[in-house]
Amino acid sequence: IESAGYADDNNDSNEDIDHIFGQLETNDGDEPADEEPPVVSKDSPDDENESDFVREISAINCILSRCCYLLCYADLQIQVLSCETLLSGFRSLGKVGFFRKKLRGESASNPLLPAIAEFWPSIIARLRSASTALVSVNRLSRSDLSIRHTMATDQERGPSKASLEVLLSKLLLIVSELCSSSDGFFVDRFENDAFPIIAKLMQDILPKDSSSMVLPGHPATFAEQKHSLVLPILHCFKCSYESSCRYGLAGLIPSAGTMIFPLLSFGGPIGDVAMAAVKVMLAVDCGALWRGIHTLSKRSFPCNPIGSGSMMTTNGEQSSSKAVTAVAILSSNCRVKDCDFTLSQKAGELLDFIEVLPEQQI
Repeated sequence: IESAGYADDNNDSNEDIDHIFGQLETNDGDEPADEEPPVVSKDSPDDENESDFVREISAINCILSRCCYLLCYADLQIQVLSCETLLSGFRSLGKVGFFRKKLRGESASNPLLPAIAEFWPSIIARLRSASTALVSVNRLSRSDLSIRHTMATDQERGPSKASLEVLLSKLLLIVSELCSSSDGFFVDRFENDAFPIIAKLMQDILPKDSSSMVLPGHPATFAEQKHSLVLPILHCFKCSYESSCRYGLAGLIPSAGTMIFPLLSFGGPIGDVAMAAVKVMLAVDCGALWRGIHTLSKRSFPCNPIGSGSMMTTNGEQSSSKAVTAVAILSSNCRVKDCDFTLSQKAGELLDFIEVLPEQQI
């Protein structure tokens, strides 16, 4: 038996349904005003956070902070792993900066730059202390130690030369990455902080005589056994002068290129990377190294067309000009008489490379 209350409820529900359909028919198929989807702005905070990678940047900076603390750990293996983690973190921040720049243009901020400002003091301090330790280890190995001191078991054992070279190579990789990804921001830090340390290392690891050089066709004992740090330094120079910091570092080309010149006569990977490093320097400023390369090539300098072809000069002026030219040629021959054939050949290749370079700004 159907109750009266149920019948009333059913009638009320039918009236509500009719009312809803009546409203839909009066709107002629248009969406109700109160059911319109909310308009999402293009630059909403959620989308901005997703494109800026705020959480990821915060996590990377936290990891970098802990790795910089571990650079002072006693175990060198922990320091090497910290350097590798630092390198990965800086690369990730550089990729985020590149993505922002591609998305928003030159006005986009690069998260790598504040990370450099915050963590570079710890990195350069470890680079400076490790290079000093390596120089002292090399000096100690060259000195004549007594048998009693050498065989003593109670003497303090410091880090080995090989472990220090591995640590320094990792730190130099970080320097190269910061040059490549910083959009010129790293110029002052490389010039004032990193380059003096690299120059000191080059002075210590370069051979004192030509007997240690590796010629083509001979085993690379110098590079592989004695001085495995040469290749990381050359790679650091090459990456630095291929990066956006290259024009800011043009003032270092004369001294840096002069340090690399002796390595051109080496065989194997050292000679190849030294050649590539000098070429990228010449692409930045070919005039800074032209005279030194010309001297190493053993090519004669062309005569002065004004002095030799002019008929207005007196006999005294002509004789003095000839005397100056003879002294210049003699001094040039004295400087290059000990140059290796491989060195002069590569210097000639560099001169030919200069000739095909496009015009550079003065």
